[in-house]
Amino acid sequence: MASERASHQAFYGVSVLLFAASAALTIVWCASMSAMSEMSMPGGWTMSMVWMRMPGQTWPGAVASFLGMWVVMMVAMMLPSLVPMLWRYRQAVGTTGETRLGRLTALVGVGYFFVWTVFGTAAFPPGVALAAIGMRQPAVARAVPIAVSVVWLTKK
Repeated sequence: MASERASHQAFYGVSVLLFAASAALTIVWCASMSAMSEMSMPGGWTMSMVWMRMPGQTWPGAVASFLGMWVVMMVAMMLPSLVPMLWRYRQAVGTTGETRLGRLTALVGVGYFFVWTVFGTAAFPPGVALAAIGMRQPAVARAVPIAVSVVWLTKK
């Protein structure tokens, strides 16, 4: 029982540390991003520079920068709702007599975040393309606030 309790404490301890680290990195990254000015767009909105290559930055560098930001933000955002599922997973696998609960639980968590990282990788090119179109076509840029409003309202 003592080793089981220590295992549970380790699980929650690692979860809390991972959340704290990812939240802190997200805050630091956001602070550095807010130091950059946003680009004013037709239609009265501003575009984040996350969709732009910085001067002298390569495309692989831009993708790596985006994915770094995506991953730390995603972990901070999704880990609180993932931990209960991982806990249930540990309980279910633990009833089978499995002794590598920590390793298996970590593998499931890494797999979950890997899938979302792949999604972020797939979302980056369309985001860059839409940003480029918005910069070149004022009519498209003016339509963005309306499109965002429609998307937001349909989600409610």
